[in-house]
Amino acid sequence: KQDDSIKWTTLEHNGVLFPPPYEPHGVPLLYNGKPIYLEPEAEEAASFFAAMTGTEYLNNPIFIKNFFDDFLDVISRCKNKYPIKEFSKCDFSLISDHLAREREAKKNMSKEEKKVLREQRAKEEEKYQFCLLDGRKEKVGNFRIEPPGLFRGRGAHPKTGKIKQRVMPEQVTINIGHGAKVPDPPAGHRWADIVHDNKVTWLAMWKENVNGNIKYVFLAANSSLKGQSDFKKYEKARALKGCIAQIRRDYQRDLSDKVMAVRQRATALYFIDKLALRAGNEKGEDEADTVGCCSLRLEHVTLKPPNVV
Repeated sequence: KQDDSIKWTTLEHNGVLFPPPYEPHGVPLLYNGKPIYLEPEAEEAASFFAAMTGTEYLNNPIFIKNFFDDFLDVISRCKNKYPIKEFSKCDFSLISDHLAREREAKKNMSKEEKKVLREQRAKEEEKYQFCLLDGRKEKVGNFRIEPPGLFRGRGAHPKTGKIKQRVMPEQVTINIGHGAKVPDPPAGHRWADIVHDNKVTWLAMWKENVNGNIKYVFLAANSSLKGQSDFKKYEKARALKGCIAQIRRDYQRDLSDKVMAVRQRATALYFIDKLALRAGNEKGEDEADTVGCCSLRLEHVTLKPPNVV
């Protein structure tokens, strides 16, 4: 149900913080034993995969297939023509070793060096951390644009291993108050759109490429707007407190009803109440096979004698 009430009158903010641009390392991929020096975009994609060395993801054929399909797509857009055709002939070990050395060097930095980096990062983030909502200074939640990488997914996700592409300013819509200064996009870029919608609470939005989901920048959890939605949620829980005893009596009675559908509903309520399961819903083939109470299947249940589920 759409809540189209007015959420704010004035809104000012500094936009979103993009991850730093990729810095090529120049370490080759080995193909059929021969070194291949990739263009930056392809090298970055190869580095995403090399960084996974030693994880269980590299034992997952779906992860590998999805990555390699996307990797071939990246390669096809390169100016240089590369002979890469088969995953089995690719060797990412040189890149993996380079990344391991970089991680080790970072770990071995002195306290002073780490402090300088922390202060530098804090300075970069400072202007994005707060906005002015109706003249009040409010904390912004997730003001960072997600960096590119490989999609993991929950459970046995069919899209695991796909490349999460770098989000560009041209994909980002900014929501800001009328008359407020629109934040400058990174040099040489422009925003997808500028809107002034005071019936929503997001400051920026974009679409990610793997699942086609819309990502939003909202205010922080401790902001006044978030507090209002939490307040409504807890008020609903308060109302439930007054009738939970009756709900429990009803489902316990219905567990032995003559009609199977009524017994099933009572069992679902029992599970949600006693095991704190989520309700669950049907999933498409391109979504992770996570289940809740109403989408449990036979293979999720094991019976052990004498009476243990």
